[in-house]
Amino acid sequence: MQSRIHFGLLAIGSVTIAVTITARAGDVHPATSALCREIGRVKNEQAKAHAKAANLPMPKVYEDYLAAVMEGRWADAYERYNAGIRPGAHQYADSTNPVPEQQTAIWQYLLECFGAVEAIQGGESVELWRAYAKAIFDDMPTNSIYFGGTDPGRFIPTAVRDTDGSPDVIILTQNALADNTYMDYARYRWGNRIKLPSSNESQAAFMKYIEDIRSGRAPSNAGVRIESGRVQVTGVEGVMAINGLLARAIFESNRGQHSMFVEESYAIPWMNTYLEPHGPILRLASEPLKEIPRSTVDSSRAFWRQFIGTLQAHPCFEQSLALRSAISKCRTAQAGVYAIRQMTTDAEDAFREAIEIYPYSPEAHSRLADLLVRNGKIAEAIRMMKKFLEPTRSYPFTGAANLGRAHELRQNGDFDGALLIEQGFATNALQNPYVALPAQRRSYADYLTALGKKLATNAASR
Repeated sequence: MQSRIHFGLLAIGSVTIAVTITARAGDVHPATSALCREIGRVKNEQAKAHAKAANLPMPKVYEDYLAAVMEGRWADAYERYNAGIRPGAHQYADSTNPVPEQQTAIWQYLLECFGAVEAIQGGESVELWRAYAKAIFDDMPTNSIYFGGTDPGRFIPTAVRDTDGSPDVIILTQNALADNTYMDYARYRWGNRIKLPSSNESQAAFMKYIEDIRSGRAPSNAGVRIESGRVQVTGVEGVMAINGLLARAIFESNRGQHSMFVEESYAIPWMNTYLEPHGPILRLASEPLKEIPRSTVDSSRAFWRQFIGTLQAHPCFEQSLALRSAISKCRTAQAGVYAIRQMTTDAEDAFREAIEIYPYSPEAHSRLADLLVRNGKIAEAIRMMKKFLEPTRSYPFTGAANLGRAHELRQNGDFDGALLIEQGFATNALQNPYVALPAQRRSYADYLTALGKKLATNAASR
């Protein structure tokens, strides 16, 4: 997982002015605190039960982190995860010292806890995240299989399902199927309800895939290379090829017995002809769909009007950038399904809706530009991407309305006016009780100080 907020991108002068903001890490909204503590309790119980049943170690660093979450010691929990757990995990590219006792299925419970707490304490309200999960689960039959691809699409529905005790659906992530610790976790959690490939079956499927590439029966993949008889899997493309292979094995073994749904992260090509919109996500049909009915497209459009209208009425929606990004990603995935089927008008409309929801999405912009180019609208694609790539548009932390106004002032030469708008946003963010993670509060405080320095430098130069 990656941090969602990036600061410190402005050129800063050396003159300091007094800006007094107290960033108290303990200031967590009561609803946020209650849900996060309950997530910690559930994940602690699940992790210990799995460790006992499978005779696996429960590392002390895990126990200490979960205890901090259950007790609402947020600064302590955050530091324990990043200093005590992250360096020894295998999940992260910057993990420096993998610890053997952390390379087990128990790791997945810690990841689910941290992923949910990070999102919920990141600035969005609990009500908005619950609305997101509810929209995903609506009209999903009991005993369905749900593939949650992105971090929010996996961690938030998991947290809501676990803490509420419903709905009774099986949550997997297609992004981790190639991870042996994840498959061990999934077999323990769901192996008595669905058929999952064993370790030997997973290996056999992988070797068949490699043989198919060698023989030309399957297209070559840039992330899966065969050199001098040795197989190398590199990068996202290679890992997702294996994930897609295992996702198909799960699909083939369970279709007909379970309804299936997908919240897409990276597109998995074999799914393309099986997918159609379902609420904010996609339904994975048991057989290929000859077409997506017009009634489904119209119903989806009506759903999005109602869903976004409801969310926009919430006072925190405008500043809820992570939530808006997650929802925009869902609509982008649906647009991609239309585009693959050459439903050009529907795809274009859906991509534009995704951009309206979250104007800073590189994926929605680039995929819409590709669609426009393929349909001869080259000049429009260039105009759109030039606007998107304007320097200030890479700074979503200022918020949609604030960013637009600040950019307009800069274009007219009012640099101090733009800085004051951003300063006001950062001040408000620090007063927002939903911004709870200590590192995020420090980032806002540091950013606010940087803005003050820049304003002082401008004043001194006059």
